[in-house]
Amino acid sequence: MSRIWLFMVVGLLVASCGPTEDDILQGYVEGDYVRLAPRDGGILETLAVAEGDQVSAGDLLFSLETTDAEARVAQSEAGIRTAEARLADLLAGGRETERRQAQERVAQASATRDLARVTFNRTQALADDSNASRQRLDSDAATLRHAEARLAEMQAALDLISSPGRENQIIAGEYDIVWGQAVLSEAQDALDHRRVTAPTSGTVERIYHYAGEMIAPGAPVVSLLPPENIRIRFFIPEMQLGAVQLGDEVDVACDGCPADMTARVSFIATANEFTPPVIFSLEERAKLVFMAEATPANPRAFRPGQPVDVRLRP
Repeated sequence: MSRIWLFMVVGLLVASCGPTEDDILQGYVEGDYVRLAPRDGGILETLAVAEGDQVSAGDLLFSLETTDAEARVAQSEAGIRTAEARLADLLAGGRETERRQAQERVAQASATRDLARVTFNRTQALADDSNASRQRLDSDAATLRHAEARLAEMQAALDLISSPGRENQIIAGEYDIVWGQAVLSEAQDALDHRRVTAPTSGTVERIYHYAGEMIAPGAPVVSLLPPENIRIRFFIPEMQLGAVQLGDEVDVACDGCPADMTARVSFIATANEFTPPVIFSLEERAKLVFMAEATPANPRAFRPGQPVDVRLRP
């Protein structure tokens, strides 16, 4: 009989050392999904992943048709080249052919002026000797004045062509280039956003659209679950709330999971899950629970929605 009592005492001691039902808290796995969508709408041209794929940061997920975006980039580049050419003309003072033509007109006007001056001087000398009429002298004087005016006009035109553009025109030309560069940057950005890559590593959980479909701006195409977005959500009874602190390590178990899984408490709710009465009896307080979250040490071992058992450590 003494041996039977000895076995019973040992059994009770072993049971008291192991986890009891009160030590086990119920919970489940929660995941925050990253739903990736194109900024602009368009036809889905390429879908580079399938559900369940593991992707790394920077991997291509999908891309939209780019014909219209590439056309806007080319148009913007052409606009910049046009603005640069106009500014170069303003700074250079016109084209070389225009300057040569203006110089030839000045030379012709100068020759005409010289001839008119010689004619006027000869007529004036004859008039002094009474060998030319006053009417002829007045006519040759008018011809000379006209030739001089014509020469001044041609010289002014040459000066205008040869000189740089006015300051405000040059400033406007420079702003045209700046504006064109901004338009090009916007067009290039729109083209780049036609390709959507993974912002972080994770698992492709769901695909909402497939190649050939018309996608609206902001409509999710792929749902990604990064491992750092997986957490254990469990509920702490009010009586045990004071025994749990942020940063505490807890043991986690689930069906089919590896042994010795752990997680670290990252959140404890400041209020209970329900709105209780103002005054509690001892029995009512035992029913209150506070939601908490813990970050698993091995998040890839869990799946969202999976039930788990959480054991607090003493």
